Amino acid sequence: MSEATLGGPRWQTLPQPAPMPKPDEAGNAPVNGIRMHYAIFNRSGGDPVILLHGGMGNSDHWGNQVPALMMRHKVIVADSRGQGRSTRTPEPLGYRLMAGDALALLDRLDIAKTAVVGWSDGAITGLEIAISAPHRISLPAFLKHLRTLERAGLVLGRKTGRVRRCRLVAAPLGRATDWLTDYRAFWEGRLDSLERYFRTPQENDPWTPPPPEPAKPRRSSSAAPSPRRARKSSKRGPTRK
Repeated sequence: MSEATLGGPRWQTLPQPAPMPKPDEAGNAPVNGIRMHYAIFNRSGGDPVILLHGGMGNSDHWGNQVPALMMRHKVIVADSRGQGRSTRTPEPLGYRLMAGDALALLDRLDIAKTAVVGWSDGAITGLEIAISAPHRISLPAFLKHLRTLERAGLVLGRKTGRVRRCRLVAAPLGRATDWLTDYRAFWEGRLDSLERYFRTPQENDPWTPPPPEPAKPRRSSSAAPSPRRARKSSKRGPTRK
């Protein structure tokens, strides 16, 4: 199926999200050798929040969340490299690479700390940001994540006066690390294939319907009916004395 049949690039053929409000600023920032599309809402708002979309999506998918968040926060959205309106380089797509793009964008926008919200691939990219640059996560966001980690049993916290002491729990953290490693290894080998699929005008592996089953021959009405076998009677015959 060609792009002409689809009515445009594949990334624009998903179900229509809620309309986005008008941004205070939008553009394509040169970061790490690409042009990264971004938009800022409520530039003078409170603690900043950056929203990272899911795989093969784009930042317009936050149409329901941006209006709610921008009431109190400065909100930043961006298209990940090779997706939406952002360009890419020949370098294979990966979560560490996309996390570096997000951090470079924050540097260009002069945002030192932020809360990070991600969906699917965007959530993994957010975890990469927290792992590689924890100092870039704002304190309110850190405390919120800390409470989440405590509820998940990954961190044990104890508050004494105004001091809160935390201890990492090794076993569940190890399992979480193994899961993240497996997730990264599984998807990073497929991100490039997905991106090429959505950018290619023709289907890479077009589906062809199976051939129709041959019609069963109909019995002619003039044909003589086949003889029926005589059915045995269930009645018992007379007994001999």
